[in-house]
Amino acid sequence: MLPCMAWKAGRVVIPVGPRGTSQTCAGRGERVVKALPEGFSVCPAYGYTAHHDVYASQVIPRRARSGPTGASGPPGVVPVGS
Repeated sequence: MLPCMAWKAGRVVIPVGPRGTSQTCAGRGERVVKALPEGFSVCPAYGYTAHHDVYASQVIPRRARSGPTGASGPPGVVPVGS
């Protein structure tokens, strides 16, 4: 259903594996340290602190744009919601 709705809106759905998204810093891709209570983490590279869900919400679109090898995706492909 989602691919059909995206197609009608002129968008493309790009599947992204969720593994590790809440433990990866969106800024530099570093593995974050789960040192804080209540689901918050700190990036060891530059100290960015965010909730695990925030990290995941920032990493997933970046993965969709970068493709499976980390290279730029095909021209004109835009993740849903961007």
